Amino acid sequence: MKLVLKELGILSAAKMSMVITGLFGIIIGVLYGLILFAMMLANGSVGLAIGVGLLALIGFPILYAGFGFVFGALYAWLYNVFAAKMGGIEMTFEK
Repeated sequence: MKLVLKELGILSAAKMSMVITGLFGIIIGVLYGLILFAMMLANGSVGLAIGVGLLALIGFPILYAGFGFVFGALYAWLYNVFAAKMGGIEMTFEK
């Protein structure tokens, strides 16, 4: 059975995008946090190493989630605008 996706819920798409990009932000934050921590520690700045590492661990997920929400809403809105003019995405479902 073929169905056409005519419209996306903007808020639900934004929330889903926020969660997915937030998870990527956690991964990137851990990697950058460890790298920056090691680099600062190698320079002998223990306090700065801890601060920069924690900033990356906390900041990256928040930034990624925030941008994910905004761009997820923007993409859903753009999809709705273009789907109204061109037709939606055709999907095939099986019962």
